[in-house]
Amino acid sequence: MTYKNAKIVLFAGLIAAMILPFSGMTIAEAESQKEKTLFEKFMTLAHKQKEIQTKLITAEHSGDEFNIDKLQKSIDTIQKKMDVLQYKYYDSIAMSDSEIRVLEENGLKVFNELSNPDSSLYLGVSPDGYFVSQISKKTHLIFEESISNTFSAVAKLQSNDNKGEFNGMAYSVGFPQKTSHFISCSDREDDCNYLMGGLAVEEGGETSTMSFWAKHDNGDIGFVMTAHGANAQGNTIDQYPTRDVGVVDVITSESWGECDCAFVDASETVVERVHYAANDADSITSYSTSNPSIGTWLQISGVSSGTIFGTYEGNHSIYGMMIDADTSGGDSGAPVTSIGSYITVYGMVHADGSSYTYATTYADIKSALDLQ
Repeated sequence: MTYKNAKIVLFAGLIAAMILPFSGMTIAEAESQKEKTLFEKFMTLAHKQKEIQTKLITAEHSGDEFNIDKLQKSIDTIQKKMDVLQYKYYDSIAMSDSEIRVLEENGLKVFNELSNPDSSLYLGVSPDGYFVSQISKKTHLIFEESISNTFSAVAKLQSNDNKGEFNGMAYSVGFPQKTSHFISCSDREDDCNYLMGGLAVEEGGETSTMSFWAKHDNGDIGFVMTAHGANAQGNTIDQYPTRDVGVVDVITSESWGECDCAFVDASETVVERVHYAANDADSITSYSTSNPSIGTWLQISGVSSGTIFGTYEGNHSIYGMMIDADTSGGDSGAPVTSIGSYITVYGMVHADGSSYTYATTYADIKSALDLQ
């Protein structure tokens, strides 16, 4: 099977609201102190916005119309400041068209060299794609199959590069593997009154993450999770570890390049919220069928890794969204969202790679599962 080469698509539209609470983990390494500072300011505002959001909920419960309006304006003002910081980050990583062209030309040269069995750099298996990252300013090579001697292969590349064969070409090699299911849970496995994204679910003794609320075209309401977590149509899904919460109604083949996703017809109430930490969950306000802009700060809420952050690096033609974040077994199904009081769902984690996390876009999930 052959695949077309994949290059990053620069998306014109900037996303609206972003940012939300976090549980102790910083964003993946920023490229400069300036970028780290921007993110820190961004998260400081996010915390402040979260505090005001809590006050707003109290005011709404008490019917305090004056404070409701006042607090809502404060949230909106902070959001505008957060947007400005995000736009500054876009500007700090921006590359010119000519710089992008050079990376793409280099990427094609490296890809072709590594795909040639007669080349001294052939790694025993051809890469099935590559993409140019505006974040790392590198060409990332993607291999669907595992290379038997990964370290030797990388050493060979580096050795030849040092000899000048690929002088000036920055590239990295990724060896994706499907996510395992080993986890270490805390309150995400509790018997919650309502189902929501970020909670632990179990099928056949394997645990993964509930993704988000969904409504099927037939009117059934439930939630989305990965196909490799659900395993088969008709299976009963438990909210970890024992409570039955629904039955798998629609499931895909989970093959690489296809949507690794399933719709569970829920027997318990599912709410449009995402769990981030103990007694901390935010409401989903939108589901985006468009991808965020390159460099957008995103958050992932998974069973194993908790709430973590990373930047969106672009889409690979086979593996989906590429996020500069480290996930692990049990995070399969974790919702990928914006950060802030107003959260947008962009996709769902389906695997962790050596350098980044792979996520299925919401558009692909919606289409594959016939969601409204």
